[in-house]
Amino acid sequence: MPGASALSRIATASIAVALSIAILTGCASSYRSPGAETDAPSCATVFDDSLTLARGNVGTNDLNSNIDWLSRNCSAEYDTLIDYVSTRASAEGAFGPQTCAFLAQHVSPDALTLLRTDRVCTDDASPSDEGASGSIEWDAAINYIGQTGHVCGPLTSMRHSEDDVFLNLGLDYPHPGRFTIVLWDVGGVEQLPAGTRLCASGPITSYEGTAQIELRSIEAVEVYG
Repeated sequence: MPGASALSRIATASIAVALSIAILTGCASSYRSPGAETDAPSCATVFDDSLTLARGNVGTNDLNSNIDWLSRNCSAEYDTLIDYVSTRASAEGAFGPQTCAFLAQHVSPDALTLLRTDRVCTDDASPSDEGASGSIEWDAAINYIGQTGHVCGPLTSMRHSEDDVFLNLGLDYPHPGRFTIVLWDVGGVEQLPAGTRLCASGPITSYEGTAQIELRSIEAVEVYG
């Protein structure tokens, strides 16, 4: 059986090894380069690699590792990448891309440049308040009951009933003067901020005195900034 001094040396050596492993583990970079390994990657290198992964929709684990590395080492590049990745994911959702003018209020200029380059956002102008190109403003839709029209207005609320979604324009439920885009059996949809301008085309009907258009496809709703 080892003596007390031998046990002391063994314990000391074990602690030293454990500390060395902990230090190496804690300091190891989580950056995963798609190319050659590098001991000291630059912020620009990691950002460019991450952008390539995001644009290709590949290497999710590597992208997450890169984002983690940027969060700890390169705040400006991290903020730009997060703006880009999150907005790109949103644009691929049910309601499609927003206008670049709308996104400019929510993302950094560098991220907006990337989104515009990738055509993730559009510079198309939204319909005018005068209802150009045959558009009907939400508060005038009640005058077109029984006709087919293209109605536009600012979103005031999104309400749900099981798989049905109700997009209230101009005024909120239960005000009868609102205009409602009814989406039947579409399931869960992403939340849009109040004030987002929406348009929909179809037969204009009335339900309990409120003008509405009924649709069965989220893609039929036009979203503007």
